[in-house]
Amino acid sequence: MSDMEANDADTQTDWPKNTEMATADQMIRHSIRAGAIDHDVALMWMRNSDRFERGTAENVRSNSNFAFGVGSFIANTQVALLLHEIQKRDGELADTLARLVFDLTEDGGVLGELSWEWLDARGVDADGLFAWSKTVAQEVFEIQEPNKESI
Repeated sequence: MSDMEANDADTQTDWPKNTEMATADQMIRHSIRAGAIDHDVALMWMRNSDRFERGTAENVRSNSNFAFGVGSFIANTQVALLLHEIQKRDGELADTLARLVFDLTEDGGVLGELSWEWLDARGVDADGLFAWSKTVAQEVFEIQEPNKESI
């Protein structure tokens, strides 16, 4: 792929600049782009992990970054899949949902609030889940940065 083609692909897959540009097609393109990058970075971390002795901070960091990259790849691809399937059935609804995703993402804090509400509505202790996730994140950070003080 030439530099020009790469730049065109980058422009065609950018995060929308505003709500009107946030169509299902654009969000699908962007989600696939983000997923492709995450996938390739994850593979680089996986290949890198063999260089480090098992259980060392470097090895754990590499494996953690691989897992986060794979998770992000899957999540981005799932967004593309859902929008694509909705679009096949109802293009207008897909565009409406894409704009909702865009607006809520651009808002900043509302996704966290909604996550809390959605868990509570499904009988999951959101406070407990998010407290647990902070504990896990702290443990990962301490393993990766054993000489650093806690966050």
